[in-house]
Amino acid sequence: MGVYSLKIRDITLGAMLLAMALTVFVIESRIPVPVPIPGFKIGLSNIITLVTIYLWKKRYAFAVLILRIIIGAIVCGSGIAVLYSAAGGIVCFAVMGIASLLPLGKLIPAVSMLGAVAHNFAQLGVAAFVLKSTAVFVYLPVLCALGIAAGLFTGMAGGFCIKNKAVHSLFKKG
Repeated sequence: MGVYSLKIRDITLGAMLLAMALTVFVIESRIPVPVPIPGFKIGLSNIITLVTIYLWKKRYAFAVLILRIIIGAIVCGSGIAVLYSAAGGIVCFAVMGIASLLPLGKLIPAVSMLGAVAHNFAQLGVAAFVLKSTAVFVYLPVLCALGIAAGLFTGMAGGFCIKNKAVHSLFKKG
């Protein structure tokens, strides 16, 4: 057995979390957004990311996120969508992962809001690079406000799941 060997239970839990994140991602991609901002979504699959950050090993949570980004882009997006999703997802994950370890980490909605805003910054950075224009940053104030609102919602939902005994029991060993 190597250092990176996984137990069947971990593989099964990871597959279940990935399936849940992908399902939520695909459903959300089919819902029209009433906000006229290109690419804006609430980010409901981030609920799964929050739960895995708080209740499982962060490296497994990161693996679920990366697989969701890749498979989600194949199913719902285009090649360029991978850049936007990966940049936003990785930066969001890093911010939430670090924030979850700080005293602020007890406030799950606050952690989620920070992650949502970081996600928006990263995606605007990619957009500025791809379009070779900083004009996209005109959306920053609106995206920050929307990110805070979306992060609050997903953080509250994630917090509910994290505190739920049935969900918690899925992550207990043995």
